[in-house]
Formats: sequence, C-alpha cells, structure tokens
Amino acid sequence: DVANTNITLGGDITVPDGETLPYISSFNGVFDGKGHTIKNIKNLVEYKHCILGSTNYGTIKNVNFDIDITTEIFSGIVVSNNEGTIENCTISGSAIIQQGTYRDFSGICAYNQDGKIIACVNNISVTQPVGDINGSIMSGGICEQNGGLIIGCINNGNISLVSANNAQYGAIAGIAANNIYSFYRTYYGNIIACANTGTISSDCPIFYNFYEGSTIDNCYWTQGNESTTDMTNSGKVTSWDDTTINALNTAQDGDNKSIQDYGYKFETDANGKLIIVPISSSSAAARR
Repeated sequence: DVANTNITLGGDITVPDGETLPYISSFNGVFDGKGHTIKNIKNLVEYKHCILGSTNYGTIKNVNFDIDITTEIFSGIVVSNNEGTIENCTISGSAIIQQGTYRDFSGICAYNQDGKIIACVNNISVTQPVGDINGSIMSGGICEQNGGLIIGCINNGNISLVSANNAQYGAIAGIAANNIYSFYRTYYGNIIACANTGTISSDCPIFYNFYEGSTIDNCYWTQGNESTTDMTNSGKVTSWDDTTINALNTAQDGDNKSIQDYGYKFETDANGKLIIVPISSSSAAARR
C-alpha cells in the first residue's frame, strides 16, 4: 500500500518518456528524497494533475522535481491538497499551460488546507494564455490557496496573467494567490519569512492577502511596486542585505518557531542570489 509506505530515494530517478509516476489518492507516509531529483517529468497523473497524487497527509521532503510539462492544468505540481508537511522541495524546469476551462497553476500544491510548507523553492515560470474561460484563474509560485503555514519559501519564477475574457476573477502571486482556504470550512493562512524574486505581471500584489485572520509577516520581494496592505515588517528590497536576511531568518510563526528552528536558513550565494541552506550542511546543499 503505497499510501501508507515510508519511501526513501537512493538516487536520482528519470521517468521514462510517456510514463507517469504511480497515482496516490492520499499519502500518509514519509517520502524522503534525500536531496535527489526526479527527472524528465512530462506527464502528470490524471484527475488532479500532479506528480505524487491528490492529498498529502504525511511528509514529503528533501526532493527536487525537474519537469517539462505542457498541459491544461488544475492543480499544484507536487500534490493537489496538502494537509501534512512539504519540506525542502524544489521545482525546476518548464511548464506551458494550454487553453482550457480552468488554467490554475501552483509550484508546490494547489491548496495548503491546514498543512505546512517549509523551505521550498519554485523556479518554474508560467504565462497564463489569452482566451475565453468559464471560472477563475488563480496561480501562486508556492500554492493557490493557503489556509495553513508557509514559512521560509522562495519563488524565483516569473508568473504572468494574460487577459482572459469571461473569467470570474483572476489572482496570481509569488507565494500564494489567496491567503485563505475555504471549502467545507475556512482556514486562515500564515505566510512567514518568504521571498519573491520573480516578475509577477498582474494587478494583484505579490502576496495576495485581504482576509482578517490571515497573516503575512517579514516577507520581501525584488520586483514591482506591490501593495503592502495587511503585511507586517514586509516590503520591496533592492538587494538581500544582512538586515533583510536576518529578518527572514528570525521571523517566527504562531508556534514561536523561525525557519532556523525548522533546520534551515537564508543566505546569499557568490552571485548575490537568495538561497535556502540546511543548517547542518554547507551552502553546497542549498536549494537550487
């Protein structure tokens, strides 16, 4: 039963052309990639269109995903819904979103219902295409709707919302398009110590947050002139100086834990690029 299995990767995996990874409707175990990469992901599993399945109740950590996808997508890349923990994961490669009724995209998951996303990086750039649709367009570098905790994450991808006639609404953001999840019940999200370096081309702020009860604290970005409504100690920066990096490393969530308490820290590489490094490792193990 894969759903309840603990999985540890012993090396990189290359998915054969034309194949997908096994579909998991719900995952309750621990998937530890040990820093390895799942490569050549060209096909997403059916239904929720994601790599590992519909809902994560367990832990997915320490794995990189290199994708080359052309699809009508309505989900996140790793899982659709996260009610567990996704930690230290990186998404790289390319994604082309085709015309369809719904064209939502998110780097890690579509919905972070009441789970945790820790120290993850999205490098995928996406342009939502022009066309007539019924419904909405909602895309975030990390997730579409956040009703849990996102802490210590980076979006490096450029996300562009191109005008789509008949859309009910559109929202895109570097981290989460909506900092709230509401279906059977409402969960208010918390985005702590996150950074955006990608260009976000829309009328929405980089961190989209209009809900009393949700929190955005110590989040920073380098592109655009985004609104800072309802944000604490956040704003646009021109470089990742020591003061900003210290703020990212020490900002605390509702459990009084910083990203360092989870075992990671922000620093810059030799080119001044912001990266996340496991505290127990050297910068050579930084997220890409």
